[in-house]
Amino acid sequence: MLADRSEDSEPYTTVDDLKGVYARYLCITLVDNSDHNVWAAINEVDIEGFRFGDSDYDIDLENKRIKVSEPCDVDTFINNCKLGRLYEASVQTDEEEIKDGDVLVVKCGDVVFEYEIVIG
Repeated sequence: MLADRSEDSEPYTTVDDLKGVYARYLCITLVDNSDHNVWAAINEVDIEGFRFGDSDYDIDLENKRIKVSEPCDVDTFINNCKLGRLYEASVQTDEEEIKDGDVLVVKCGDVVFEYEIVIG
């Protein structure tokens, strides 16, 4: 569980910002409200995310590492990650090709994820 507001005594708006959290599913459960009148509402939820598609790379989501069998140019690497379309992706590198230790940076909305690239 990432956020539990069951002990929250403040009325009205509750805001949680869970930047950079890896999750496969999101469940929001409302069980009460500040007026105790059995009415509860969610007025605005902004969820931003991406996923790695069926990639040839060995992607370790928990440790945020991507294992690549051999170097390739940066654009090919990003395309082969198959991230979808709702993101900005770049590689922190000083070369034309990716190398061991470079970092894939995926920006999705205001959230930034970083994955270490491992060659071999």
